[in-house]
Amino acid sequence: MTKSARQRHHSGLTRMSRCLRSALAETSAAPVIDVVWHPRRRRFVTAEGRRPVDAAPDDWLLTPEIFCEAERPGFADWMAAAPGRKAVIYYDAIPLKFPEICWPQSVARHPGYMKLLAAFDRVLAISRASAEELSAYWQWIGVRQAAPVALQLGADGHGSPRWCEPVDRASSRTLVMVSIVEPRKNQDGVLDACEQLWKRGLPCHLEVFGRVNPHFGRETERRMRHLARAGYPVRFHGNVPDAEVAAALAGARALLMPSIAEGCGLPILEALWNGVPV
Repeated sequence: MTKSARQRHHSGLTRMSRCLRSALAETSAAPVIDVVWHPRRRRFVTAEGRRPVDAAPDDWLLTPEIFCEAERPGFADWMAAAPGRKAVIYYDAIPLKFPEICWPQSVARHPGYMKLLAAFDRVLAISRASAEELSAYWQWIGVRQAAPVALQLGADGHGSPRWCEPVDRASSRTLVMVSIVEPRKNQDGVLDACEQLWKRGLPCHLEVFGRVNPHFGRETERRMRHLARAGYPVRFHGNVPDAEVAAALAGARALLMPSIAEGCGLPILEALWNGVPV
């Protein structure tokens, strides 16, 4: 399994990768080995020790990250020649649909990434909509490949059981957002709405969790911190452990998810799993 499950930030992609890595380790009879791409050797090596990995025909490579040939020099040739089976998790085509609000590197690499996906034995899409859009893209560029399989994502990444008892949240005035800070996630739209509520004297406390997109998110971060300094009930927590997010959701009136586009929207699944309205 490739390196994204070992990264430290708490994006939806890496959080899902860590959960997948943990589940595979618990349920697979075969060992799960963390690997990374070695650009000079042009092959996968172990994440620890950087030892070459020689896959057997019955082995599986699973890559849950986003990549392109420029980031993995020689990857296309390796895919064509290496033994074993290969599987990949596909998320969405948002960088192609909304390039103006996406990270420039994501926009540049996404066409090649979506084309490279056709070389895998299994493409696992995070939603039916994602599977359909990838099939449509392959058809458009003239690539013939078996249709991607839509996964049903889990919602118990925090390790908590599903909440089945009704919870009275009427007294709570806390609203929570969980996502990277960038225009696509539309934190500014929520801030606009909250400012209107605050000016009318309507109480609500906004708690925002997530790392900041270095290209598009700094202005929104500054706005949140400015509002907090001015005495408005908004708090930006940044990139924090899952346990802190779960604790905030447990006492929230609702999760806010005003995104312009999503491949699936993992925070929605996790909030509903824990009995939090969205």
